Amino acid sequence: LCATQLSFCFNVLLGLRHMGVPVTRQECEDYTHTWRYMGHLLGVIPEMNPCTSFFNSQALMESIFMHLVKPDETSIRLAHNALQSISGKPPAFLPFGANAQMSRMMLGDNMADLLQLPPNNLCYLIMHRLGFFVF
Repeated sequence: LCATQLSFCFNVLLGLRHMGVPVTRQECEDYTHTWRYMGHLLGVIPEMNPCTSFFNSQALMESIFMHLVKPDETSIRLAHNALQSISGKPPAFLPFGANAQMSRMMLGDNMADLLQLPPNNLCYLIMHRLGFFVF
């Protein structure tokens, strides 16, 4: 449950930053507090709620990634199938390469390489950085 709650909290903020969306420290703390409250509503006891602060959420998520996330063949197949399933479909109609580039931007090169995503594509990278993926 801890990793799931952090996925909705910390990973969203991290994804926004990776896509170049400016997020202030206060916005990070406010969003983290929102997910602390969501945890309360879901019945997470206060001592086990991972969203005590943005800094704490970041530290916990990095620890989870470092110790628990180890992509294998199934992970690779799942990542590729998930990207393929949304490629060329509404609302963005983006090709597989553009979706893979966005994933690489959000995951970082190390995790993207472990998932065997295509290497950086300058055209897609520029497109995402300029914000053409936002409608």
